[in-house]
Amino acid sequence: DENNLPNPTFLEYAASQGYSTGLIAACKITHATPAAFVAHVESRSQYEDIANYFVTDSLDLFLGGGADNFYNRTDSINLGIALEEKGFQLLRELKELEMVKEGKVAGLFANDHLEAYPARGEFLVQSTSKAIDLLSQNEKGFFLLVEGSQIDWGGHDNDSKMVLSEFIDFDSAIKEALEFAKNDGN
Repeated sequence: DENNLPNPTFLEYAASQGYSTGLIAACKITHATPAAFVAHVESRSQYEDIANYFVTDSLDLFLGGGADNFYNRTDSINLGIALEEKGFQLLRELKELEMVKEGKVAGLFANDHLEAYPARGEFLVQSTSKAIDLLSQNEKGFFLLVEGSQIDWGGHDNDSKMVLSEFIDFDSAIKEALEFAKNDGN
């Protein structure tokens, strides 16, 4: 706030009301948009400080890149240990996500940002589908942020081919969410 005091994020509020929560980003998970839902820092570039906030009871799932902000830090702290103590299953390859049937998940699939689509494969679709499957096990409901992060990057670079391919990928993830909503009816 204006006094530099933290306000609860929407994700924290949802968790405090009993909802399951998740974040997915097609970049490093500590980047600006996902960070805004979990961290309380002064600058979006404080990636390692932001990563500290992922060790929380307010978050059930996060998937993206940025493993170096958790495991290869300048302060030599390995946040994987703290995440495991919070009950997270730690994943480093997207194919491992298929095996998860329940519980908390921390999937960090690149050391820095994920590759641009199509090189990163079907990360957004697979992650969205699995996140919905896991988070919807909570009968109360869930909050899930899915960011097609690199759509914006293509715009910054005036790269219409990148914008289109990234948006097509994001559209496929949106389809997964809409199918769930249609079937769920709520």
